Amino acid sequence: MPEDVLASGVLGGVTINALVIGSLHPEDERVILSGVDDLADYFRDRIIQGPDAFVEIAFEYEDYAEAMQRKLLRELKVAAVGAAPPPLPFRGRLADTDGPGR
Repeated sequence: MPEDVLASGVLGGVTINALVIGSLHPEDERVILSGVDDLADYFRDRIIQGPDAFVEIAFEYEDYAEAMQRKLLRELKVAAVGAAPPPLPFRGRLADTDGPGR
């Protein structure tokens, strides 16, 4: 079970997001939408972890590409900011702070 892996601590500080994909039932769309909501709640409650972890939803197959793009862009935005190296301390002289003629 995924919950067991999370509880074991083996994943450490890894962020886990989710993409839930539904499909429309030909006779009763409400059944499928309810199932997607239930699955998204399961992921929110038991699977996703880490800072800014989230669940993205594609309500049917036709929504998959757009939902995957949203998910990846959101993940890359966090990674790009998080991966930036810290600024180096300034070690030079600034001419305008030494006063005139110095």
